[in-house]
Amino acid sequence: MALLVISVIAAVVLVKPADKDVNSTDTSTPTVSQEAAPAEELRNLEYRNPVNKEATVHLVEYADFQCPFCARLQPVVDELKDYNDEFSVDVEFRHFPLESIHPNAMAGHRAAEAAGMQGKFYEMHDLLFENQLEWTSAQTSEEASAIIRSKYATQLNLDIEQYRKDTNSTPVDSAIRTQYSKGLSLGITGTPTIFYVANYGESDETLVKMQTPSNLEEFIQNINELNEQYL
Repeated sequence: MALLVISVIAAVVLVKPADKDVNSTDTSTPTVSQEAAPAEELRNLEYRNPVNKEATVHLVEYADFQCPFCARLQPVVDELKDYNDEFSVDVEFRHFPLESIHPNAMAGHRAAEAAGMQGKFYEMHDLLFENQLEWTSAQTSEEASAIIRSKYATQLNLDIEQYRKDTNSTPVDSAIRTQYSKGLSLGITGTPTIFYVANYGESDETLVKMQTPSNLEEFIQNINELNEQYL
């Protein structure tokens, strides 16, 4: 994990750390819980993650925009979203910036949230991962924010003045911190971390941690294994 979630035979009550070669890890972050957790409390902080409730498989991905492993995983996640053979998939993004090892991460997370305020969360999400080396190479978080604003926010035709205000606003910061805190409560220490939502929409809805996949085939295999247990 740049230590946002997959070879899965995960126990429901035991949360295993992801392999170090596919994640970024913040060793200063404690593991708060090792138990599977209800998923509903993590969903839909008011807006921008359009949940496909008709999907047969629901995943939650915790990621860090500066994490190279998260960027590497995104094309696989995109392929999975387009997959519609044995099952269809919805993937909900969740913020988990590892600030101690990724000092520019918050610039990316604030940018995505601010873009989301104008209905373009995932458009900014994609640009941040596609151009990760460009903005993360900035010497300071302020410089990273300036690159994102001048290039990607402009490319998306955002209201720049409103975007500038939103990136520094309490609601944006609160949304990120809330999701990060939820991740800590799940025992996440690195990114990407992916959870399979078992019994989606039911009273016993539960998050089951997956191992991070390296390709679409692994992703599908892991999901099929979990489907056999929960569908």
